Amino acid sequence: MASTEVTKGRGKAAAKPTPTPAPVQAPGFSYITAGLQERADYIARLAPSTILPTAYRGNAANAFVAAETGAALGLEPLQALASIAVINGRATLSSDLMAAVIRRAGHTLRIVENSPESVTATLIRADDKGFEFTVTWDKDKAVKAGLWGQRGPWSQYPTQMLRARAITEVARQGASEALMGMIYAPEDFGATITDTGEVIEAEIVAEAPAKPAPAAAPKPAAKPAAAPAQPAPLDKPLTPAQASVAKGLETLSFTQDAYTALCKRCLGQIVAVNALNDDQAAQLHEELLAIYNSNRQQPEPEPVAEAEIIDDQAPIFDYGDDPNGGGAA
Repeated sequence: MASTEVTKGRGKAAAKPTPTPAPVQAPGFSYITAGLQERADYIARLAPSTILPTAYRGNAANAFVAAETGAALGLEPLQALASIAVINGRATLSSDLMAAVIRRAGHTLRIVENSPESVTATLIRADDKGFEFTVTWDKDKAVKAGLWGQRGPWSQYPTQMLRARAITEVARQGASEALMGMIYAPEDFGATITDTGEVIEAEIVAEAPAKPAPAAAPKPAAKPAAAPAQPAPLDKPLTPAQASVAKGLETLSFTQDAYTALCKRCLGQIVAVNALNDDQAAQLHEELLAIYNSNRQQPEPEPVAEAEIIDDQAPIFDYGDDPNGGGAA
């Protein structure tokens, strides 16, 4: 039988060294496992930051929607806020975030740049490796969609925009479950984005809210015909260029749908009247003038030339004998 020999030092017994305990790591904050109030407080503290994307600076409600969307996808808030945009209350994912979520789910995503004007995205599902989902976006496809050559990203970095479109389309086809149904990108709602996917303009025209009826208003005997729906209400002073568009819309009795179609045709995106820049307003102004003049009955020729209806130097509509020169009411 083996014995254990214990050796003692001469005199006093040798002191055993006391082991140093390992430092205890303080638990960090986990947004995903925190309670609802903790999450709301956390986002409220982040929202005032000036390094957040512009859509979330000072807007805790939108930031909270984006963070909760990211939590559903397994993302921490800062990842979500950098890649998710909330447009008209709907969360949208950047193409790079879609690619990351798809690959993390085990699917294969390949991006091939065929040329500066053509990009192909191929998705192979983890549970069906024998089938490939393939989407190619090229110049011809972008031209048909009314995107190619638009001012901004499509003119500055068209290859990146083709790449983003190819990724989002193939993601819808082959991996919608990995995205939990969040298959829309910001540009699907007319937003303007940078080559990194950050939204730089996303003020989408919404339906005008119904005005509440006065409490003591008498009930009319006959219900008047409904007025046509106008573009979004204007709640800030208009520039002269914006005022010309507003006057034209009022004069031509444009409906919401008609204004939306006009924006898409002329600008390639939907922008509220009070968010138009001067170039955008000039394009709409010119188109509205063409519509107005095409619907007018042409006068009989006279020996003395009549004054032009529109002064090209003035950005304001001049319909009829309006003494205000077509300015917004």
